[in-house]
Amino acid sequence: MRGVLSGLVDFSRIIIMRTASDFDRPFPGQSATTNLFLMSPGFDISIQNIPAAGVPIVTGGILSQWGERLERGLKASNYIGDIFGSLGG
Repeated sequence: MRGVLSGLVDFSRIIIMRTASDFDRPFPGQSATTNLFLMSPGFDISIQNIPAAGVPIVTGGILSQWGERLERGLKASNYIGDIFGSLGG
């Protein structure tokens, strides 16, 4: 949000993909670093999912539709705004 407001990011070109495990949500009393490097059962598969989910979007979607559709950006149909109304929404 701050990047858009300062002119550094084009909001029509953002994709938010959640593929990694909740390493930033440690158990009470556990640090985020310990949680990240603890190697919980879901960690390996969550790391493998990053390219498994991201590469098809880039190669099959973004690159193949760049000139005809995506170069000019897309208006989000599901953006409802933030609590400050920063981008309209």
